[in-house]
Amino acid sequence: MKLLLTGGTGYIGRHFLSNISNKIDIVYVLHRNKKPSFLKAFKTHQVEFIEQHELEKILINEHINAIVHFATFYGDDNKDDKKEIHQSNVVFPTNLLNLAIKNNVNCFINTDTFFAKKCYDLGYKSLYTESKREFENILKNKSNQINVVNMRLEHVYGPNDNPKKFVGWLSNQFKNNSIHDINLSECLQKRDFIYVLDVVSAYMAVVHNIDKLDNFSEFQIGTGEAIKVRNFVEILKIEYEKKITKEKKVNFKPEFNRPGEIMHSVANIENNSLINWKPKYRLNEGIADLVCKELG
Repeated sequence: MKLLLTGGTGYIGRHFLSNISNKIDIVYVLHRNKKPSFLKAFKTHQVEFIEQHELEKILINEHINAIVHFATFYGDDNKDDKKEIHQSNVVFPTNLLNLAIKNNVNCFINTDTFFAKKCYDLGYKSLYTESKREFENILKNKSNQINVVNMRLEHVYGPNDNPKKFVGWLSNQFKNNSIHDINLSECLQKRDFIYVLDVVSAYMAVVHNIDKLDNFSEFQIGTGEAIKVRNFVEILKIEYEKKITKEKKVNFKPEFNRPGEIMHSVANIENNSLINWKPKYRLNEGIADLVCKELG
């Protein structure tokens, strides 16, 4: 089996490349940076990095079974980022999708977000959410020409995440000895937290079950249970304090509540039996593993 992957240098993409199934012959990783140094860590007999100008040649000459699309751009809700959000999350994957159809790729596996569920209004990260919805509509319209799998991820967490994202930032706060108080919102919103290694195993399950799926399939990747973000923070605090003697004070403040916040999100896991997938990590286990790996 041969895959083409975008976003291999991103958070989930890196974990995917570190946990490739032995049933996969090769993964061609499309990257936009010119040979970033850390790519060497992922260079194996199963992984080959290619640049944009090599893309069509690979699609023509190699029988690619599936494209796994991780690449995305979150940006901010401002005019400066609007163009790049649309280019990265709509134009680029649409061009890739059309090339996949042209070159008889069997399946396009897209990475989506709980933010873009139709039941939620556009609020926080509205430009990003709008772009994900727009591309989802394009995928549905093209699914009579190529099999499509939409992976709708709940709140992914794990070690060494982007420090601009909530869990990555929070971990750095707990690790920083010069910080005594951590100020947060009330953290009353509920999230379905899913460990990054479980997310990777879900993608592997899809890859190995492509032939069994309909033209358009969606899998919501989570545990099927939501907890308050406050509870997640408290468990993370306890785990760090087991390893680091210096105690932190976490302040949950209503004045830090963010307008337009989604207050409850949980995965509908009914379809996941089609790919024979269930998460392995319970929340306490995932957080303990996160802290262990963060602290080395």
